[in-house]
Parts: sequence; C-alpha cells; structure tokens
Amino acid sequence: MVKRVALSADVDELSIASPGPQKLKLDAGPDHAGDAYVLLTSASGVYPGTGVFKLLLPLNWDAFTTFTLNHPDGAYTQGFSGTLDAQGRGAAELDLSSWASPAMIGMDLNHAFLAGPGLSPTFVSNATLLEIVP
Repeated sequence: MVKRVALSADVDELSIASPGPQKLKLDAGPDHAGDAYVLLTSASGVYPGTGVFKLLLPLNWDAFTTFTLNHPDGAYTQGFSGTLDAQGRGAAELDLSSWASPAMIGMDLNHAFLAGPGLSPTFVSNATLLEIVP
C-alpha cells in the first residue's frame, strides 16, 4: 500500500543568513477536488496535536497557528487558504525573509492543512517541518 504524502516542501531548512521562501505543495487527491483548504503553522510541535472537527490536526495550536489562520494571504503567507484544483492539489509559500531574525535560530515550524467542502473539513494532511538555522 502506498500512503499519500499530502503536504511536502521544497526545503526543510531556512538560514537566517540568507532567508528565502519555503514552497509548499498540497495534495489531498482527486476525491477532494474543489474542496476549500486552510494551511496552518505551529512553533509548538506536532504532538499531541489539536482536535478540529473530529479530525486530529498534527499541530499544537499556538500564536503562529492563529496568525496563519487570520492571515492566509498576507505578506509572509501566500496561498495559505483557497480551493484545491481538479486533482485535489494546491500550492502555498511561507516567506520569512523580511522578518527572520537571529532570535529565531533553533526554531522549528511545522505546517499541516485541512480540506473539505465549505467550512467542514473532512481531510487532514501530514505535518511538514521547517527548521530555522544560522
């Protein structure tokens, strides 16, 4: 059996010395074509996770999670909400380049997304990591 990796990233480290964007690929599969999605971020890890609409989101809810929920298409979070395409796919980008600071070194950010018709998620992705390094 092949398990779908629903969320993947082009990089898993971001250097404070030369910060750039992390590009994320969302793939919930064709069964979720046209579904709404929201991508969330946590700086508090993935275990035990957060219950959302009878699903277990593999993120511990924190200020980053609230920020990404409230700013899904802001200066740092492009495509953090939207509609999955005909294949159940989407794309997003986290760009920390304008506010990355040495105080963030050692921080781990985890992302995951929820998808479903309207405001009723029926799908939750795996978590993917971004480590902030010197």
